[in-house]
Order: sequence, then structure tokens, then C-alpha cells
Amino acid sequence: MTPARRQVDGQPGFNVAVGGKMGSGGMMVAQPLDVFVEPQDAGRLAAKIALLFRDEGFRDQRTKARLAFLTQAWGVERFRATLEERWGRPLEEAQQDVRLPGRADHLGIHAQKQPGLISVGLCVVTGRISSQSLQELARLAETYGSGQVRLTTSQNAILINVPEARRSELLAEPLLKELSPDPHPFFRGLVTCTGTDYCNLALIETKSIGKRLAQVMAKRYPNATPVTMHWSGCPAGCGNHQAADIGFQGAKARVNGELADAVSIFVGGSTSTDPRPGEKIMELVPVAILEQVMPVILKNLDILKNIRRDVKSEKRVLMVPASS
Repeated sequence: MTPARRQVDGQPGFNVAVGGKMGSGGMMVAQPLDVFVEPQDAGRLAAKIALLFRDEGFRDQRTKARLAFLTQAWGVERFRATLEERWGRPLEEAQQDVRLPGRADHLGIHAQKQPGLISVGLCVVTGRISSQSLQELARLAETYGSGQVRLTTSQNAILINVPEARRSELLAEPLLKELSPDPHPFFRGLVTCTGTDYCNLALIETKSIGKRLAQVMAKRYPNATPVTMHWSGCPAGCGNHQAADIGFQGAKARVNGELADAVSIFVGGSTSTDPRPGEKIMELVPVAILEQVMPVILKNLDILKNIRRDVKSEKRVLMVPASS
């Protein structure tokens, strides 16, 4: 559900799309249902969609037991008609999309709607935080805000309802050196899945590898423009690697006869108003040589992000043999 506004009376609500997914088989973009729903009915409509999938979704193969595959097989028109029948009255057509273009990560200082209050978005690098830092974050929330901490889809944290008058005092707190409100772009856009530390499906340890690569690239390119880098430890795609400027999917490769951590690399993924899955441009790239590979990708990122191409052709251009 994405924010929308009814054109006739300005009533806010949501336009509805179904069938998006990440993970094995690749990213599929959700298809618009041409449906607008008011906020008070949104939960009930979501439940109707879930129940429709429960009753009609595929069960023969576990890999096909996803709403995305039902939508793909039925088509949007049949799905909408069936949902409307279950809804019990005509569904309203989609209204004006009021999403903003671009990406908002909520980091930094932002004025709230309430006069005199601000929110402060803090970067939790790779989403990992110690118990001591978490306790300190809670203390800051109680001391400077309303005791609430909000979490973002980019694995970061937001302190809310902070009086503008206490901004300088909060920014001087030691924890904000660790959880920076203004991190380098390579950390600002960094997302990683759990990795082998706590997941038996992962093929590589994503958090330390992703953090180390971001550190090296930040030193090499201190004035870099914003870029998102997402890491998934396996094809399940929990790090949403196909929805980032640069995505890494964990793998294993043989290097000089030895099994080594490796990645497949995707570029050009995006969500928001222009959703599209990232394209795989390299595979089985040993993690040990990513510091040499990344400058080439960063230099050509704008070109790579805006060209749809044959994957095999692209591999010939950018593929780095594992044996090197």
C-alpha cells in the first residue's frame, strides 16, 4: 500500500499493489491493482488479500507458495475481480499517487509537524548494535525525546519528539559518534542480512565483510555521492540485494583449489516510484578482490544503472576470473 489522495475530495488513503517479492527466483515488482482504499479500511482489505491467497495460492511446490506466483498466473484483472467479489462491494479505482520521487532514509535532523520538535535519525552500521549501546540509545530517547525509538527498513534508528532547543545537547552525546546522524554515503546506504553468524542458509558472513568494504571505499572516496549497497548471504535475498544501487549475493567459489567466500554483483535496483530489479553483472567474485573490483563498478555505476542489457554480454565486459 502506497500513499495516495482521492482527487475529488482530497481524502488521503492508499493505492494497492500485489505480487512483489524478493529472494529465490529474483525480484518481482508488485503489480498495481487499480484500487484505492481509505485508511480505516486498509487493514480489512489487506486481510481479504491474505485470505484470498490462503484459499487460492499454490501449494504443490513450496517454491511457488507465494502471492507473486498466484498474481502472475491469474493476471491483475482476475485477481482484482475475485478480491472485489470477496470485498462485497465495488472497489474504488486508484487515485493520485502522492509518493515523492527518490529515496528517504530518515537519517539526520528533520523538523516534525509539531512546532518546535525534531526527529534525529541515527545510522546503525549494518543494523548491528551492542546491548550497551542499545541501553544508551534508550536513555537518550527518554532524556531528550518521548521515550520512543523508531526503526527503519534500512536498519537504522530514529529518536522522535526532541525539542529543537536541545538539539546541540543531544548531538554532543558520545553515542552519536558511533551512531552518526550524518554518516558517509557508503555507510548511509549500507544494508546487510544476518549472514552466517545467525543463519544456517547464509553462505558468507555479510556484516563484517560489508562494513569492511564500506570503510575501505569511504577512505578512498571521501566525497562520494550517495549510493546504496545491500548484502544478502544467499539467494533468499533477505538483504534485498536486488533493490539497491549495488547488491551483493553471497556464494562460494574455488580459488586455486580452495573454497572461498564470493558474491554475485547486481546493479541498478530501485523501489519507490520507479521500481526495477537490479541486473546481475558479475558472479562468483571472490570477496578478497572486491576492493579492486568496486572502483570499476563505482566509476561506471551511472551507465550500468540506466542500461538494460544482455547478462552474458555484460559478464564478458566486467567479469573478473576467480583464479585471479
